[in-house]
Amino acid sequence: MATSEKCGTSLSPEQLINPRSTLSGNAPVKKATTHWYLPLNKHEDFLRKWILEDHAADWKANVVGQM
Repeated sequence: MATSEKCGTSLSPEQLINPRSTLSGNAPVKKATTHWYLPLNKHEDFLRKWILEDHAADWKANVVGQM
C-alpha cells in the first residue's frame, strides 16, 4: 500500500523505510540522549502571548500546532 508524504509531518525513526543520510548514504544510528525539561507551565501566559500574538507570523502552522 502506498502512502503519501506530508511535508512537515513528524515521524518516529521506526516509521522510516530504509533511512539513509543524503550526505553520506549511511544508515542512522540510534543513540541514548539526555533530555532537559523546563517548567514551561510557569511561563505559559507569557509564551502563549509571545508565540500566538507577538510572533504569530513568524511560525508555520504545523510548528504552532506542535507548540
